[in-house]
Amino acid sequence: MLCREYNLQSIHDHNTLCRILCYPRCDSTCFNRRIEDIERSGIDAVYSFGKIAISRGVYVVGKGHSSIVALAHHSLYGVVALKIRRTDSKRFSLVWEAEMLSKASATGFVPKVYMATEDVLVREYIDGPTLAEFFMNIKNNREILLKVIESLLKASYHMDKIGIDLVEISRPFNQVVYLCENPSKPFFIDLESAKISLQPSNVTKVLGFIINGTINGAKIREIIGIEPDKVGILMNLAKSYKADSIWKKNIVDELVKIIIG
Repeated sequence: MLCREYNLQSIHDHNTLCRILCYPRCDSTCFNRRIEDIERSGIDAVYSFGKIAISRGVYVVGKGHSSIVALAHHSLYGVVALKIRRTDSKRFSLVWEAEMLSKASATGFVPKVYMATEDVLVREYIDGPTLAEFFMNIKNNREILLKVIESLLKASYHMDKIGIDLVEISRPFNQVVYLCENPSKPFFIDLESAKISLQPSNVTKVLGFIINGTINGAKIREIIGIEPDKVGILMNLAKSYKADSIWKKNIVDELVKIIIG
């Protein structure tokens, strides 16, 4: 969903559209196949929009090693995120990520997925700052920072609860978006590397980030005001969380209580 009004301009030029749909190498075979994919899925417009330039005058909202994400319009769902597998990607398909999104949808902490093929995935667009952007915007507001951390830990617990391990959540800065800058609404937007696990460790990965992570050279734990004597207590609780199978929610609540102080 969009949090504000934007002046969105549809791309009509095929060469420009090909630069998005077949990034980073555009050719007619790829273009024709992917145009057919997105038209069949209900996409009727693709926008040059976002902070990331993939070529001169062409912008997207996300770019990774295996895919890019463009803003698009769907005939039923309105503005959506269109994830496109890069032509040089080592991944063979986006279908697995769609399955992970579908499995995690009940948590309320991932975008809704609408359809997927090997090359494209259509999902809900989450409009808001990444965790990294949010941190920089509110680094002097401890009250909001603590809400951000609390919601991230609790969202991670819900992912643990359903048995999905977010492999890359130990580096969550660009993996999490806060809808409309609401510190209580984190969304995990990238499940490409997610896997089913009997012992997922999302909470402990996020806690490790809180304790040991840095941003612009500053330690996360110092930014949010975790006292040094609490670090050992948090790490012991993390060990208990890994070993426990019944009281995980209680341990998360205790983690939050100690961090908030």
